Amino acid sequence: QLNIQIRDEYGTVMEERRRFFKVRSNLRCIISGHERDGTVYEYDVPVFTVIKNVSIGGVFIEGTDPPYRKDDTLLLNFMVGGELVGAVVRVLRLQLLIDDSLEGYGCEFINVDQKMEGQLAKLVNNIQIEQRQEQIERDFRRQEAEKRVKGSG
Repeated sequence: QLNIQIRDEYGTVMEERRRFFKVRSNLRCIISGHERDGTVYEYDVPVFTVIKNVSIGGVFIEGTDPPYRKDDTLLLNFMVGGELVGAVVRVLRLQLLIDDSLEGYGCEFINVDQKMEGQLAKLVNNIQIEQRQEQIERDFRRQEAEKRVKGSG
């Protein structure tokens, strides 16, 4: 578990507790149904959205229309290494923007078995590798541009 404490300008301590490392993503997913107050809703037409960050413990997904509520359970489907994964998540929080419009939902995975945990670990690892490679390529292009500028002067 990772514990982070930050003091705001008023001295208030804000604490962030993470059990799992998260990575930024732009992973497309669909929501094929949800459960609210014991009633299950299966969709004829799925809701398309994007997973903005992911960890073994949960996801943050972009806001949707229709909106969901805290404690709703969603059925997400997304690809991991060419394999379609179905995951059940519970909405822990709704995150709003400054103008009170919905940014998205912080969700936790529920009923995660060993196979699913392995798929999620693979997804997080693959995203980390991809992001690191992108950073290396950006750094290389920047250094090459700096060399050309110095060489032309």
